[in-house]
Amino acid sequence: MKESKLVEQLIYPRYIGWLLRIILTFFAADTFGLDITSALLIPFLVFELVYLAASHHFFLKSNKFNERLFLLLLLDNSFWIIWLSLTGGATNAFISSLLIPIAIASIALPSWNAIAINIINCSAYSLMLYLKEETGHMAHMDMGAHYIGMWLNFILSALVINVSLTLISQKLRKREKQLSSLRESQLRQEQIVALGASSAQMAHQLATPLCSMRLWLEELKDEQSEQAIEELNNSLTRCEHSLQELRLATDAIRDGKVHSVSVKTFIGDVQQKTQLLLPAVEANWSYGTMTHETINVDQGVLPAILTLIDNAQKASITGIKAPKVDISSRTDEQYLYIDIRDFGLGISDTVKSNLGKRFIKSSSGLGVALALTHASLDRNGGQLTLEQHPENGCIASVRYPLSTDE
Repeated sequence: MKESKLVEQLIYPRYIGWLLRIILTFFAADTFGLDITSALLIPFLVFELVYLAASHHFFLKSNKFNERLFLLLLLDNSFWIIWLSLTGGATNAFISSLLIPIAIASIALPSWNAIAINIINCSAYSLMLYLKEETGHMAHMDMGAHYIGMWLNFILSALVINVSLTLISQKLRKREKQLSSLRESQLRQEQIVALGASSAQMAHQLATPLCSMRLWLEELKDEQSEQAIEELNNSLTRCEHSLQELRLATDAIRDGKVHSVSVKTFIGDVQQKTQLLLPAVEANWSYGTMTHETINVDQGVLPAILTLIDNAQKASITGIKAPKVDISSRTDEQYLYIDIRDFGLGISDTVKSNLGKRFIKSSSGLGVALALTHASLDRNGGQLTLEQHPENGCIASVRYPLSTDE
């Protein structure tokens, strides 16, 4: 916990401590045998209230002290010691309250701060006990041995609390530093994995146009063909677009950037990119309830959806010899849903349970593509599920959270 945050949490309990002393002084002194004969008691309590009000503002707003908590605890502890000395000293039933600052210092402050508070409180208790012995008050009450026993018990308790809580606090701080280092390392690893997933996803998208270009080049060797030139141009456009998206994805992942886009705009982008990059797909688009909500996406989400559409049209070609795909989208109060149905041969239950989670050997590469898509969606809080269609083919369902930002 940061020191400034702990100071804020201790501000109001200080007022509770002052109110407790007021109650003990003026309403419960006889009950607990407190000595309230000192003429300095009332001015002292008034001065402490002024101090609490002033320090409340000063210590929270000032940035001049790097050790505000220690100074705050030291001053408050001094007020406790003065109040105890004015109301009976070592004979005060609440003398053990001096253990509270020791415990707080042992947990929240460096070890030398806790040791300093411990020495101050033990010395104050010893001095108050010595002064009482000098006045002969305890001898008159025949309670000398009892108060000396209380003093020894206090010293022992303070030592145990100081040592044990300091050791525990040091271990917790060390573990917190280790966890912080692990979180930073994990963030770097996630960035590397995300970059690798985006790169592999783009490489998967480049595979199809590169293969097409090789085939059309073979045809151009045999004869001049306007169709071959046009297809080569389309394939080159797809390659350029994929490389541009890879550069954008690299910058976004490196900087941890996401951008907010409306649901309708995102679905429009999906449809536009499908027509541009996958012109052979015979897509049947349908739209359900669409709100004006937004979603937060990075550069890997749109390519992930396009990969699902590309896989669906390949599966349909295998099943019905045509790149037919049904795509539907809708929203509810929390999520955007995109369902992509193909007309292929479907998938078995064994393969379905592993698709998107581990690499599955496949001649069409579906396992790798879906694993990368699953990683991109999962990184952004989305979810991908695959279900067999009752008639034929399969449905890839994407559930993506709507933005909660105002």
